[in-house]
Amino acid sequence: MPQSPSSPKDPMSSRSSPDAAVLPPTAALAIHLDLVGGISGDMFVAAMVDALPALARPVLSALAAVRTGAEALAEFGETNNGGLRACCFGTVPAAKSTASRAAKRKGASAATVDAPGQHGTAYTQLRRRLAAAPLPEPTRAHALALLVLLAEAEAQVHGSSVDEVHFHELADWDSLMDVVAAGCIAAALDGAAWSASSVPLGGGSVRTAHGLLPVPAPATSHLLTGYPWHDDGIAGERVTPTGAAILRHLMCDNRAIRPDGVLLRDGTGCGSRRFEGLPNILRAWVVESTRVEEH
Repeated sequence: MPQSPSSPKDPMSSRSSPDAAVLPPTAALAIHLDLVGGISGDMFVAAMVDALPALARPVLSALAAVRTGAEALAEFGETNNGGLRACCFGTVPAAKSTASRAAKRKGASAATVDAPGQHGTAYTQLRRRLAAAPLPEPTRAHALALLVLLAEAEAQVHGSSVDEVHFHELADWDSLMDVVAAGCIAAALDGAAWSASSVPLGGGSVRTAHGLLPVPAPATSHLLTGYPWHDDGIAGERVTPTGAAILRHLMCDNRAIRPDGVLLRDGTGCGSRRFEGLPNILRAWVVESTRVEEH
């Protein structure tokens, strides 16, 4: 079983200190996402829970509300990527999760791989599943909003209506639970300000149910229209469609400026891939903002 995220010696940042069990007042928070390796749904969830352990309980509760008996339980664990300790999020212990999630996404390299052999799940079916699940209403609203963003992007790039969209990635429970977990986190931190560093471009191609597609995937590019990009020379699918939808949902005004304030906590979530000379991590900085409210 994966271990809980490690506990640094500094009590101000200790993930086992008493204040880690409660969330700080969200209206005073500014959260900055540092996309070192990029962003995917599981990287975002892992980084946020690493920074704010109090999020783990509502996230796991929300997933239990959506999960069927045939689907694996979600877990948080600890691993190492690029020499750095990081939190991971998945359905199996960290060592096995790394292999399984890598197999799902390593088509994001300069080489190509085949997509999973499945016909996908209709957007309307997933929407009904989330609508029927006994979720807290704020969590449901955010999860559905993420799902709509993904469906609209797929409809746009494939020239179909939203209700005609069939997801292939989201047919996998690992991916659907990323949407639910991210929706739960967004609900729990309602009122906080969000920002992110520029998005790594990546490169190469991926073989999908629609054939060979370039990286960034067309749906990802559509979701991140207007966001700042950079090319660090490292190929691969650095931003998944779910990761792009999370950025679009949380940062409607496309902010990429780190907030001023006092750093309260930091967290690190890792992806499954390994890069040459770069840790595949997402860092989350939780800042007590010094922004001045306008009246």
